[in-house]
Amino acid sequence: MESKILVILTFLLLLVNCTSKSAKKSEWWRGSDYPGQNRYVGVGVLSASQKETYESARKDAVNKIVNEIGVRVKSEFLESIEEKGENLDVYTKSMTQTEGTAFIEGLTIVAEHMEKINKDGETLYRAHVLLRIPPGEIEKARRRRKEFELKMINKAQEKLDNARKLQDRHPYSAKLELRTAVRMLTGIENEEGKALKTETQTLLESIERTGDPMVKLDNMESSSMIMEKQPSIVDVYGNDYKSSVLNLKDRIRIKVSVEEPAYLYIIGYDLSTKEPRLLYPNKIEKNNFVKDEVIYPENSCFNVEPPGGSNTIYIIVSEDKVEIPAFGRQNYITFTDSGLWNFIHSLEKTQFDIKKVDFYING
Repeated sequence: MESKILVILTFLLLLVNCTSKSAKKSEWWRGSDYPGQNRYVGVGVLSASQKETYESARKDAVNKIVNEIGVRVKSEFLESIEEKGENLDVYTKSMTQTEGTAFIEGLTIVAEHMEKINKDGETLYRAHVLLRIPPGEIEKARRRRKEFELKMINKAQEKLDNARKLQDRHPYSAKLELRTAVRMLTGIENEEGKALKTETQTLLESIERTGDPMVKLDNMESSSMIMEKQPSIVDVYGNDYKSSVLNLKDRIRIKVSVEEPAYLYIIGYDLSTKEPRLLYPNKIEKNNFVKDEVIYPENSCFNVEPPGGSNTIYIIVSEDKVEIPAFGRQNYITFTDSGLWNFIHSLEKTQFDIKKVDFYING
C-alpha cells in the first residue's frame, strides 16, 4: 500500500513539474529569463495593426543582439529585415557611417506570441518574438565589427590628414572633410577611435576661428522664422528622400516652403573646385520672390557628381532683396570671398531665415 502511495505521489510530482515547465515554456514572453543561450526577446509597439507590432518586435529583438555584440546600430537605421522561411538575414545601415555592412546572419525565429489588449473599447495588439543566433555567428559578427572599425578609423585618418592640408587655403573644405571623419567615427569607442575624435574636434575648433566667409555662413543663425518647415532634398518627382546619403548620378531637387512672401537664395558648394555657388536665383531664373512652396529647379534637376563626402546646401529666405554679384557668362554665380562677404553683410541688414540641408555623397 505504501509503495502504491509513493508511486502515485512521485507521478503527481512529475506531472506538476512537467506542467510547470510547460507553462514556463509557453509563457516565455511574460518573464525576463528565457530558456537557452543566445536567445533574445523582442517586444513590439502597442498597435491596432498586427503586422506593425510584429515588425517592431523583430527589430527590437535584433537590436538587443547587435547591442550585445558591440554593434552600435539604432533601430531607425535598420535598413531591412528579409524573412526567408524561418531564418532572417539582417542587414544594417547607419546614416552615421559611410557604408552598409552585413553584421549578423542566420537568425532563427524560435517562438512568437501575439497579445490582444482591449483599451477604451479598442482592440490593440502587442507582439513578442523570440530569436536565436548561433554562438559562432556572434563571434564572426564581433570579428567583422572590429575589421569595420579599423577600416573606418583608417578612412577618418585620411580625412583628417586632408583637412590639415586644406585648412589654410580652403578652411571650409577642411571643415567638410572633418565632418566626414566625424561620421566615420560615430559609434567607435576603442582607444584609437577616441584619440582620433579628439584630434578631429581640436582642428574643427581651430577652423571655426578663421575669417572664411563659408565658415561664417555655416555658423549663421536666423533672425526671423520665415520658412514653414525644414527644406528637403526630393527626387525628380518631388518625393522626399528617405536618407541623407546620396549616390553618384542621383537626380535631386530642393523643396522649400515659406509662411510669408520672401526672397529665396540657395547656395551650394562645389567639392571639386572648392567654390561656393549661388544656385538660385540664376541667369535663367532671376525672379527669386516666392510666396508658398517651391521646388527648385522647376523644370530640371541637379545631378549628383563626384567627389564623394559630406556637403551642405544653404537655404536662405529674406524679407528684402540681398546684394548679389552681377551675372556673367555662366548660369550660376560663383562667389569670390569678397562677393560672399558682401552677400553676408547685406543679409545681416534684413530679417532672414537660414536653414541647412546636410547630406553625404557615396563615391
